Amino acid sequence: MQVAPYAGIVPPTSDWIVSATSIYYEGSLGASKTLPIAGTVTAGLDYQIVYTLLNAVKTWGITAGGWNFASSFGVPIQYTNVSSFHGRLPNDTATQFADIFFTPVVADYHLTKTDHIAFSVQIYAPTGAYNSNRLANAGQNTWTFTPTISYTKLFPAQEIELSANYGVEFYTTNNKTDYHNAPVSVLDLLALKVQQRMGSRCGRRMDPATRRRHGRPRRCGRRRERSFGRYRPGGHVGRQDQQDAGVRVAAMGQRIRREEPSEGQRSPALDHTTFQ
Repeated sequence: MQVAPYAGIVPPTSDWIVSATSIYYEGSLGASKTLPIAGTVTAGLDYQIVYTLLNAVKTWGITAGGWNFASSFGVPIQYTNVSSFHGRLPNDTATQFADIFFTPVVADYHLTKTDHIAFSVQIYAPTGAYNSNRLANAGQNTWTFTPTISYTKLFPAQEIELSANYGVEFYTTNNKTDYHNAPVSVLDLLALKVQQRMGSRCGRRMDPATRRRHGRPRRCGRRRERSFGRYRPGGHVGRQDQQDAGVRVAAMGQRIRREEPSEGQRSPALDHTTFQ
């Protein structure tokens, strides 16, 4: 889920691209696994998440030696419903603002008319709701920095797109739990086929993902707790993060349903076959 359509492309035009996305996912941790959360230890959790993201991308309209540039930011709202096995902890439900994210600069280089590569550093600020005594937390209470490289290959005649996205997530220490997560690398691949049906466009996609932690998380003090993480959409717009010590719902391997982009949401990049 890190990669997004046209992940490696920044259009050469000066535009605002605004989107709204809603994602639902659910999962559980088995009763055989004990975990510290909300100031105690429980065995197993069930959780349901609805993540709604308002996102904006500003393309600069600047072309310099084959490079184009953009900036982006997003404001997410998250509904979280969490319950522990055996009722050891009371159920917790909340609708809260999650951590905002922004990408100051996305630098995209057009290798050819159909090959594109983009570089960026995505930043997530600890602005979301967070309480170490609650089960349901939309925020993470950490800054996260993700250097990212994205590549997109277009096949205009066949209306096929292949994209790859790789990033390494670096976290600051959670000052309420004295916990510091180890860096996590994420590799996502996307294959998208656009089809014409009854005057409208739709797509079929495949997007396998690989995640790997580099090093071990560490406790800076005595406390070590888990909280629900933010979903971070991919490409040059954002990403989904994971923290091994946290109940990062997205990290549980749950495949989630996502709306495919409509015609009005398509990046104009596919229609620009000429880049300087």
